[in-house]
Amino acid sequence: MKPLYCEEACRIVAGIAQEDVLIITMSTMKTLPGIAPNANFVSCVPLMGGSASLGLGVAAARPDVRVWVLDGDASLLMELGSLVTVAEAMPKNFVHLLFNNSVQYGGTANLAIPQAGKVDFCGMARAAGYRRVMQIDSAEELQSALAALPPDGGPVFASVRVEPDAPYYSAATPQREIPDNQITRMGDEARRVRAVLAATTR
Repeated sequence: MKPLYCEEACRIVAGIAQEDVLIITMSTMKTLPGIAPNANFVSCVPLMGGSASLGLGVAAARPDVRVWVLDGDASLLMELGSLVTVAEAMPKNFVHLLFNNSVQYGGTANLAIPQAGKVDFCGMARAAGYRRVMQIDSAEELQSALAALPPDGGPVFASVRVEPDAPYYSAATPQREIPDNQITRMGDEARRVRAVLAATTR
């Protein structure tokens, strides 16, 4: 089976989500804006672990708009209670995609998450009460599964197995200072998406 990487998975999601709202974090936060710069995305930073809760708020406020949460496995482990909160609210317009690469700080340090490769995220989502739960292991499965989702079939949870990107920090390329916009981007993007949603109805 051909390995699936974050970039290809983001391209598939962006192609299907179109004008929907995307909540991105961790690896997808570094990848999706370059693929779909005009998409309605909000980066969940510096609120690590809060992407599902942020997405739930948007989904509840605008039930006429589908919300895609592009989560990370290390992030979700920080806020596992969000699974139960989402399931209790039962938002029909909510799609929770877990980019499961078994590492944290993917593409930088690639530190293994606790119980890497052993955590049953689908089992957790199913036990929490998500309406539909899927394990996805290839680009073909991702494309067909997402294309077949009804707009009001949520909350949906899918654990998407992706390979971690190669780390790019080394002695020759040390980590740079974090720019200010890395901290302010969540608010900036949220205001942009809010303006888009305020101008559109479905």
